[in-house]
Amino acid sequence: MSTWKALLLQHAKERFEEQKQAERQAIANYNGAVLMAPISPSPPVLIEAALERVGTATSASGDGPLVFPGATIVDLGCGDGRWLLAAAKRFPGVRCVGYDLDKALLSNANSAASAFAAEQQQKKEAVEAQPSLSTVEFHRQDLMLGDVSNATVVVVYLFREGSVDVMKKLERELPARDTAVLSVGFALRGWEARWVLRVAGSVPCYFYSPVQK
Repeated sequence: MSTWKALLLQHAKERFEEQKQAERQAIANYNGAVLMAPISPSPPVLIEAALERVGTATSASGDGPLVFPGATIVDLGCGDGRWLLAAAKRFPGVRCVGYDLDKALLSNANSAASAFAAEQQQKKEAVEAQPSLSTVEFHRQDLMLGDVSNATVVVVYLFREGSVDVMKKLERELPARDTAVLSVGFALRGWEARWVLRVAGSVPCYFYSPVQK
């Protein structure tokens, strides 16, 4: 075997072991709870492309933008919070709320949220206009218990098996007004997507608005 092939094989083995270790740690952090989401963080290129599309969406009634200052974006199974932090930066004045059980990931998420809040405050003080500030908060809680009653957009990245229970939760608890769901990785069976985004090298995103009840 050539030297470069041996190096590639070694690198692949190391990556595999790192992934398995991350999975074991995540399962431990969930304290025996059923793991419903993949342990595979979304790449920034996918997040930005998806949020750009969400930002151009109009409400189901067609009377304005879907996401507006004061809107609430909820991530069920938020991990390290990267979707919510990106949304808070892109959409001024939104409230972003994430739910997860992984202590380590939530620690990273809260650190990033604190840094983002400080950055926002500095920018606000540096300009005469007073832009609306976005807020980001994270809760260590089972995603099935997460509050979606005031959600404008709900982000989910779940195994196909877990998505069935979440769909029932969303159908039962989402407000009757315009609400959208962005499902990362898996289509929600029985719902018709308004659009599907595919970014090279990433999983697809399915956008549902209005939510079918």
